[in-house]
Amino acid sequence: MKAGIDLKEAQTRKSQQDWRLDPQRVIIQAILATAAIVGAAGGVLGYFIGHATGR
Repeated sequence: MKAGIDLKEAQTRKSQQDWRLDPQRVIIQAILATAAIVGAAGGVLGYFIGHATGR
């Protein structure tokens, strides 16, 4: 009985770890993070350019 519970817990931990480290998920998160950073940098740059040209 204890061995069955231990096995089930080990399988659950492995499936959770696999889900977090899924390559497709990691790539999607990296793309979204890059887009957010580029978008923020573009917004700051646009703000400064807009103020520099007097608009």
